[in-house]
Amino acid sequence: MKKRTGVVVPLSALYTKDSAACGDFLALKNLADFCEKAGFSVVQLLPVNDTGTQSSPYSGLSAFALHPLFIRINALPEFEAALKGCKQFASAYKNFEKNFTYKRRFDYDAVVNEKNQLLHLLYNYIPYTASGFEACGKLFNSLFGVDYMTAMILGAVVIVGYTIMGGFRAVSTTDLIQCIVMSMALMVVVWFGVGEAGGCGCGGGQRPEPARLPDLIQGYNAAEGSAATYGTLCIVSTMAWGLGYFGMPHILLRFMAIEDEKKLVLSRRIASVWVVIAMTVSIVIGMVGLGMTKAGGVEFLSGGSERRR
Repeated sequence: MKKRTGVVVPLSALYTKDSAACGDFLALKNLADFCEKAGFSVVQLLPVNDTGTQSSPYSGLSAFALHPLFIRINALPEFEAALKGCKQFASAYKNFEKNFTYKRRFDYDAVVNEKNQLLHLLYNYIPYTASGFEACGKLFNSLFGVDYMTAMILGAVVIVGYTIMGGFRAVSTTDLIQCIVMSMALMVVVWFGVGEAGGCGCGGGQRPEPARLPDLIQGYNAAEGSAATYGTLCIVSTMAWGLGYFGMPHILLRFMAIEDEKKLVLSRRIASVWVVIAMTVSIVIGMVGLGMTKAGGVEFLSGGSERRR
């Protein structure tokens, strides 16, 4: 048997000038170059599987593959775009570089938590931004017949342009314009729907027998006109939608816009009034939609979360 010489090393110890906090996967290239020059033909690493909160490399989780601890953040293809376009990511990465310089021993929990946070910021930013570009492409393609790819590229240029040039004020102004457009759209929808339903006085003076309202803890099956139970999927998805709402960028923008905490009282009153108006109009739109359905203006939808079997 041919004798071989090699090296056994934990990946976290392969710290290079491009690493942060500990060694990473890309440092293996440096190790390979060193072994070639030294005449080593074998490299053995300690396990590199994801171990979650356990620092021991032998506590690998079978549900996962490689450990995010060994990812070099600044080498990821999405890194440059997020660093320039996402202020929160740029700030978090700057703090990461400052707080986790080379040390003979490193805090496993702190490094893993910081890298996971950066990865979440990185890959939450990219899909959210991309969805905005995609929406522009679909909108202009469906309304005006503009080529989808062309519309998406132009939309991306406009969105990135006004955000970079205007910053916070540009986003706030856009938010205000969006609110005005939505308010006008609500009024137009109600006016158009009432007309399609036959007008406010339709029905020849005859009023239908009012239906009994379902219990507050039950849903409503429009196809059968009766109460329906809430399914598990319906409850979970509703909670996810409601609780996730507080993390949306346009909600966070409201908190960023606060210049004096004493004005929060006035802000609360304005928000409460707006919610009452918006929810009232939403209910009216639902009633108008039901009238349009009965008048044959739109097709009756029997599907939904409580699909009739």
